[in-house]
Amino acid sequence: MFETEFSQFENHARIVCKGKATLENLKGVVDRIKDGEFGNGADSRYLIDLRPIVGTLSTFERYDLGIHIAATIPKFKIAAISKKETHDKMGENVAVNRGANILATDDEAEAMDWLLQ
Repeated sequence: MFETEFSQFENHARIVCKGKATLENLKGVVDRIKDGEFGNGADSRYLIDLRPIVGTLSTFERYDLGIHIAATIPKFKIAAISKKETHDKMGENVAVNRGANILATDDEAEAMDWLLQ
């Protein structure tokens, strides 16, 4: 089972993802952002908390997710927080190299600072 919790703030939206880490689940979150299911993100700024997710994506899946982010929501500003033990920059690098505005980190303060710049 995969769930999301959504909160709208004055200057951003927060999405907390819970459940199994699968490429399909995470692409679904990206698609739902594009479709406006998570509000307007207060100027299209989204903090996505992936720390409650169970498991991790393979390197290829991270690559594929980065391509999907860049193709689907390139004009949105996205900060994604993951657990330290599962954090890497593969998806971020792929997405940024294709025009997306995303930061992947394991530090919530860093994510918020970057998101609100």
